[in-house]
Amino acid sequence: MIESEQRKKSDLEKLEKKLKKKLSEAEKLQSRLSRQKFESAAAAKATLKAEQKKLKYYRLDLVKVLREQEKKTPKELYQLKLTLSENIEIIAADKKRAGRFILATNIED
Repeated sequence: MIESEQRKKSDLEKLEKKLKKKLSEAEKLQSRLSRQKFESAAAAKATLKAEQKKLKYYRLDLVKVLREQEKKTPKELYQLKLTLSENIEIIAADKKRAGRFILATNIED
């Protein structure tokens, strides 16, 4: 196992770029899910759970499920109220791994 300062610096820069990109994607997902209306609270939570699996570095936290009455029909619809937070454990693990790599060879001394 080898640790390189140059490689660590490069890896951390790449990670920061990746985090910015993933944050943008997570914010779009949060916005889309917050605007979407669901037939039931269970369907809303199930959709959130399925979409949550797509995120690695960020997490969508459910604040509450809002219930509203549709104006045209006496039907109830549900919306999610969400907050976005970092998945600190995974980000810290990736930062710790930065700059480390394994050097393998088949040359014998």
